[in-house]
Amino acid sequence: MKRLAFALDIAATPELIWEQLTDFAGFHAWNPFIRRASGELRLGNRLTITMKLGSSERTFRPTLIKVEPHRELRWLARIGPRGVFDVERVFQIEPLADGRTRFAQSETCTGLIEPILFIGGKLERDILRGYDQFARAIKERVERTSVAPAKKRQAHPR
Repeated sequence: MKRLAFALDIAATPELIWEQLTDFAGFHAWNPFIRRASGELRLGNRLTITMKLGSSERTFRPTLIKVEPHRELRWLARIGPRGVFDVERVFQIEPLADGRTRFAQSETCTGLIEPILFIGGKLERDILRGYDQFARAIKERVERTSVAPAKKRQAHPR
């Protein structure tokens, strides 16, 4: 079993982060890791996800196993029959006491070929780099959105 994780604190509400995380139609314009995504956000539904891993793109058809708006999105992807290579990917959105939000991504990889795929560390590095790029892209988008209205209010006091 291989578990990978990455988290980033963002100065925005869970609602703004969720909005970006689930804006599948817009991913191609700003998301450097998950280049394309489609499908209805409904438990048990299958999505089509195209990810950039290193210099190549790979498309998966995971099944949604948890959809909790503004909190958590989780899917299970299988490559081959069950037990060959299974990946449970989790996106968690956790409000923090200071008004910020932690955006965490993780995945647990299991199956017969899991040890082979992670030999040499390249796949792990590519996934963690993708997590970092995705989180920073969301951070940039939502912080720009949440800060802009506050600046406008300050510029025009009542």
